[in-house]
Amino acid sequence: MKRLIYFIFLFAFLFGFASASFCKQVGQEKEKTVKAILFYSSHCGACMYIEENYLPKVFKKYGDKFQLLQKEISDKENFEQLLVINDRGSVPTMKIGDIVLIGRDKIERELEPIIDALLKGETPVLTNEKEQIVIPVKKKQ
Repeated sequence: MKRLIYFIFLFAFLFGFASASFCKQVGQEKEKTVKAILFYSSHCGACMYIEENYLPKVFKKYGDKFQLLQKEISDKENFEQLLVINDRGSVPTMKIGDIVLIGRDKIERELEPIIDALLKGETPVLTNEKEQIVIPVKKKQ
């Protein structure tokens, strides 16, 4: 009888541990988000296209898994932040981690594959390496 009680206790303990571990992993996957910053100008046609036509599709596809901070460059502080990652100051420019996408075409072509890779915990593979899409972030001096 003691063996049976011991076996039941051991089984319950192992099942509880495995269940808690699985729930923790599932919870971590749900919490994973990709965060990005979009530098834009309200006077830029490409920026407005990204904001009005492309980003709504991205938000619909990823929901809360993609968060975007938008920074209008008419604000001096925002423009200075843009110059740190894009010394030309051109817009639209999107920063996702160490990856910087400059221009409407690059954002449309690269953003979703980057988000997909990051959500899976993988390193993004950019589709057109000849164009310098990945730009090292300059350190503030």
